[in-house]
Amino acid sequence: MSRNLVYASGKDKTLPYDLQRHITTKFLSKPERTSYAMHKLYSTRGKQELKQRIAALPADTRVTLFVNGIYKKFNQLIEEHYVMTNSFHFNDRCCNTIKMPSYSHQILRVTLDTIYYGYHIVPPKANQNSKVIDETPTFTFNDGGGGGYLLNMDVKYCPTEGHTELTKNIIVDDFAKLISIICNMKPPNKKFREERTKIMLDLSLILEYLATKYTNIKIQENKDKLAAKEKATQDKLAAKEKATQDKLAAKENAQKEKLAAKEKAIQDKLVAKEKAIQDKLVAKEKAIQDKLAAKQDKINQKRELLEMRIQEREMKKLRKNIIM
Repeated sequence: MSRNLVYASGKDKTLPYDLQRHITTKFLSKPERTSYAMHKLYSTRGKQELKQRIAALPADTRVTLFVNGIYKKFNQLIEEHYVMTNSFHFNDRCCNTIKMPSYSHQILRVTLDTIYYGYHIVPPKANQNSKVIDETPTFTFNDGGGGGYLLNMDVKYCPTEGHTELTKNIIVDDFAKLISIICNMKPPNKKFREERTKIMLDLSLILEYLATKYTNIKIQENKDKLAAKEKATQDKLAAKEKATQDKLAAKENAQKEKLAAKEKAIQDKLVAKEKAIQDKLVAKEKAIQDKLAAKQDKINQKRELLEMRIQEREMKKLRKNIIM
């Protein structure tokens, strides 16, 4: 299959990538789509896209995808691809059939376990705050048959401290390199090549689905984060505006209360002054009335005294007339 699936015009002019993908997924046959998907794993752009998709996955999802999508499947596959060879000894009198792992088997076994137990295929970049310890896994090529008729030779990982169980994180570069090694290794036979294609095709589809899922989740989280940040900013501005309004309202209320108190003081002063004037007028009027009453009493007393004198005079005249 050609490296450029769809041409615009001329040999090296291709259509936009999204349009190519639409055409290849809608109009190509299943074998051609498979070939196209596998080709993406080999191309420079495809490798870069692969890294981006792997990087989009959370660490635990990346480990789960490695175990279920690659490790278990290739472990089962390589178990079916041993090399059978004959071993002669005792002057070529005795012949043993030895079951040995193929070259592809050995490459996969070492590479898969290197990732599984937390080592690196791609040397990690030095961290400024810590020294990177260059650890290398150890493997043994052991005889599992115990000297019997059928000897089972196999590559076994030798557990070391800190690397005795499944890792909790797989570096993106290691994951991408593992896929590259698997895709580029020479298959021992046709069945292995077909099974590898199926496994890697399934992996690419699952990876695309998961990457899209977690990318959308990350985008939504970023949107939610921005929305929350914007809301916090708006709430802060609203609270600040409310505090300013409350302060202005309190200041205005204080001014109103001050003016009201001043107005009340003026009114109270005017009322007190008016009352004082009224009290003074009442007191003056009372004094005048008292003076008039006293004068009238004096006049009345004089009138009574005059009447008494007149009566006394009349009585004296009456007595004098009687006597005469």
